[in-house]
Amino acid sequence: MAQKNIPNMIIRQLANPKNWTKKKMVALGVAVATALVANQFQNKNTTTTSQKGKIYTAKVIKVADGDTATVVDTHGAQHKIRFAYIDAPEKAQAYGMASKDALTKLIDGKNVEIHVTDVDRYQREVSVVKLNGMDINYEQVKNGNAWHYQTYAQKSQPRTEYNQYAAALAAAEKKRIGLWADKKPQEPWVYRAKIRAEQN
Repeated sequence: MAQKNIPNMIIRQLANPKNWTKKKMVALGVAVATALVANQFQNKNTTTTSQKGKIYTAKVIKVADGDTATVVDTHGAQHKIRFAYIDAPEKAQAYGMASKDALTKLIDGKNVEIHVTDVDRYQREVSVVKLNGMDINYEQVKNGNAWHYQTYAQKSQPRTEYNQYAAALAAAEKKRIGLWADKKPQEPWVYRAKIRAEQN
């Protein structure tokens, strides 16, 4: 029985109780149970409505790259997280996979605290991610795994945090750690703009 036909079948049966038979009653019960299970499964795998300023605990189930991850909250709902104030190399870029691997080692499979600062056009929660009080966004910059995305950070990041991230970026560059091992690493926003230009 196709799932999309379940609601229509239920409505038809309820509208014609005189036509009910034992066989139809059993089929109706199975249809209702199937619909309820399908709905419950769907709800558990659907991202809840994102809210700016929301803080919640969740488990990291996937790291996509050096500044993007998927988490599951305590209600079983999935959320796509874009790390606020930073920009990591794309996976196709130099050091892109190393940045992803570094973030994976830090948080994959762990319970973290999500501080939502905004919601982007892709409905990802732009967030500061903390692990036992440690600012993971900052750690990515400090360890040379991401840029401090100053163009956007200066618009909304608290000034004290902005200065800390900027100092971490300068220190990583000076020490030539992570992506700074290259003398002139290409910024991911420049890389993305180049790709878009080539596609047009």
